Amino acid sequence: MASPEQRLAAVVRVLAASMLFCMAFSGSLWVSHRLYPLTPALGLVPPFPRPLDLAVALLLAGLLVAVAARPLAWPPAAAAVALVALLFAQDQSRLWPSFYTFFLLLVLALGHDRRGGPQAAARTLSGMQFAVAAIYFWGGVHKLTPHFFHEEFPWFIEPLTRLLPIPSAWIPVFGIAAAIFEMAFAIGLLTRRFRRFALWEALAMHALVFVCIGPIRGHWNDSAWAWSLTMAAVAWVLFHAAAPFDATLTLSGPMKLLAPQGAVAVLVGIMPLLNGVNRWDSALSFNVYSGNQSSAVVVLRPEAVDRLPPPVAAHITRGDASAVLDLNAWSMSEFNACVYPERRVFRRLFAQICRWVGPDAAQMVIVEKATWFTPKATTTHDCGGP
Repeated sequence: MASPEQRLAAVVRVLAASMLFCMAFSGSLWVSHRLYPLTPALGLVPPFPRPLDLAVALLLAGLLVAVAARPLAWPPAAAAVALVALLFAQDQSRLWPSFYTFFLLLVLALGHDRRGGPQAAARTLSGMQFAVAAIYFWGGVHKLTPHFFHEEFPWFIEPLTRLLPIPSAWIPVFGIAAAIFEMAFAIGLLTRRFRRFALWEALAMHALVFVCIGPIRGHWNDSAWAWSLTMAAVAWVLFHAAAPFDATLTLSGPMKLLAPQGAVAVLVGIMPLLNGVNRWDSALSFNVYSGNQSSAVVVLRPEAVDRLPPPVAAHITRGDASAVLDLNAWSMSEFNACVYPERRVFRRLFAQICRWVGPDAAQMVIVEKATWFTPKATTTHDCGGP
């Protein structure tokens, strides 16, 4: 069995490699100059001028390589975490669940006491185990919705239903089982008795994800299966033949070293609960492929389509009296991933479209995700409107 320090080093190497792997599918996400507008948090970090934006992206890649080479060294990890935080603030669209997960786990690695020996490494590993299990758990919780059972899940497993004679009436039942399955193995990963079985269940889920939305599905969302594969690798290194999760150990140690553990525990353990009442972002709550996320389309007058840049106009569906721009399709073409599913991001995109087509040529229709207590709600917005 590897020592705690060796295992922690392996986890950090996998994290750095995973982030680089996922960045490779979304190169334009990490530069400032593109048609898809940046959505800065509070306007604190302005766009970097060209070619500085490219240099910063390459610097991040170089720092991740340095982290992989020296996984327990503090300077490259601290620099990488700081730069990722800066880039997140510059553009909220970068806060995909994948990059958010890698960031939080690197924060935990940064809080590791390099002079604390095996116990300090074991403490950090326990914090990481809790974080990964919580991510799986909330992923299952958010799928406990009719939108997943009847809409998302049947679409998701379509590659299988084309091959297997599964009665359509049973598919929602399997959707319910899939959500409970994900929650169950998340809890199992933190137990002594069921951890090994739970780990194999997690790997089986990731294999299914690869089959259902991987390259054979047409490369429409490569970032999703890339994240799934990297999470499988992280879970294997964290849990396979490892010491069991120890909550007492996780909460022990000097207060200054517990700050990262506590912050990450709150962010992955508690805050996703607020997504159920639309008070915390879906991406930050690991609410993915649940069928219950906010979405938006832009409806334009047909004559306004020619005012759009051709790469954006390519995602227009024309009708007799209007044309519809699918914001999700635009994001997919730019970044290989879905649009960040929050109203403030939709409005930023809509503002850019209004600048291109004029104030009276477009409307945006937002479908707000359902809460635990209210159904989905639809609102319409005009250029310059609230």
